[in-house]
Amino acid sequence: MKALIGRAFWALPDADECARLGGELAEKLGDVELRSAAFDARAGAAFRAGDYAGAHTWAMRRFDFLPELSSPDLIHDTYLSAIPTAAALGRIREARRLAKDLEDVVRGLTPHHRVHGIACTLEVEELAGAWETIAALEAETERTVEANRDTPCVRNARSLLLCALANELDGRADRARELESAADEFPNEGFGTTLGTPRARLALARAELDRVEELLGDDDWMQRQIWFSLPAAAAHLDSLAVVGSAADVETAAERLGQPRSYLEPFGLRALGVAHEDEALLGRADKAFRAMGLNWHAAQTGPLRALRKRALG
Repeated sequence: MKALIGRAFWALPDADECARLGGELAEKLGDVELRSAAFDARAGAAFRAGDYAGAHTWAMRRFDFLPELSSPDLIHDTYLSAIPTAAALGRIREARRLAKDLEDVVRGLTPHHRVHGIACTLEVEELAGAWETIAALEAETERTVEANRDTPCVRNARSLLLCALANELDGRADRARELESAADEFPNEGFGTTLGTPRARLALARAELDRVEELLGDDDWMQRQIWFSLPAAAAHLDSLAVVGSAADVETAAERLGQPRSYLEPFGLRALGVAHEDEALLGRADKAFRAMGLNWHAAQTGPLRALRKRALG
C-alpha cells in the first residue's frame, strides 16, 4: 500500500495507476493516514495531467481527515499540497489563506517545518508577483533559514533566491547579489528548475540573455512534482518569449497554457510576443488582471524589448 502511494508521489512511470490502486486500497482498509496520503497521490496525478480542478478537489478532501490525524507531518502536508492546486486555478487569495494557515500549523514544530511555512508564503507571493511583500519578509526568511541550516531542504536556498529577486526588482542589486551568495552556501546540485526558476527570473531582470538560455532547460518538471511547477512553467514561458523560436513557444504554450488556469495568460503572452500579435497580448493582459497578477501583466513591455534585443 505505502509502496503504491510512494510510486505515485514520485511520479514514476506507473504513477497514475498506483495512485488509483492506492486510493482504492486505502478506502478498503479505512486507515485515515493512508487515506490522506492516497488522496495526496490522487491530487498529484491529476495535477500532472493538467486536471487542476480535480487536483484541487482531491487535495481539499484531505482536510476532512484533519480531526483524526495525529501526525504533524501529515497535517502540515495537507496544507503544503493544497496550496499549488488552488494557485493553479488562479485562486491566489485562497492560496494565500492556506499558506497563512500553514504558518500557524508549523509555528511550534521543527525548524524544517517552519522553513516550509515561510517558504510557502513566499512562493504564493512569487506567483502573485507581489515582490514588495517578499521584501518585507526578508529578515524573517533569513532567520528561519539560518535556524534550519543543518537540515537539507531546497527551500533554504530557494527562499533566499526569492528575496534576492525582490531586491533586484527594486533596484537593490548589491543586496540581491549578497542573498544569491547566501543561497549558494546551501547544496545547489540536482535541483534543476526548482532553483533554476528564480535564477532565470534574476537573469531576465538583469537582461542577461545568455544566462536565460542557459537556465531555460526542459519542461519535464510537470511530470515529476507539483510544488514548484507553476512558477517554473511561468518562467519557462516568459524565457521562451525572449530567447525561444516561435515553434518552441508554440509547443510550450500548447502544453503548459491550460485554459482557465494560472498559466493561461503566460502561454497567450509568449505566443503574442513571439508572433507580435496584439490580440493575443490583449487577451493575456485581461487574463492576468482578472487574477490580480498585475506585476506579471506589466512585464509584457520589458519582455518584448528583450526579445527584440535577443533577435538583434
